Amino acid sequence: MSKLWKLAHERAISETRDALKLTEDRIVIGVLLWGVWLFFVWMHEGKAARLKLLLSLVPLLIFPLVYAMKFIAAAGRIYDEATGQIEELQGRLDTHRDLPSPSSRG
Repeated sequence: MSKLWKLAHERAISETRDALKLTEDRIVIGVLLWGVWLFFVWMHEGKAARLKLLLSLVPLLIFPLVYAMKFIAAAGRIYDEATGQIEELQGRLDTHRDLPSPSSRG
């Protein structure tokens, strides 16, 4: 995996957690509550229970969808930030090149 994609992945995970306000505590509590919900739905078998079971999976799709949007956007933003930093450093280097050298003053 290239450095850009690794950085994009790390930024997308971080931004997704921030966007969904996910903390470790919320994740653990959510998984436990979801597990209890699945248990009770599973105990009441039937078509209605199976539909509830399928519908209970829908919230699990939120994280991958938000992550995908953040991942796609992150790569472009990282590239733009790097380009901006390169231009800034190039400008600073050009400024230093234009200064007279200490040996030419003497």
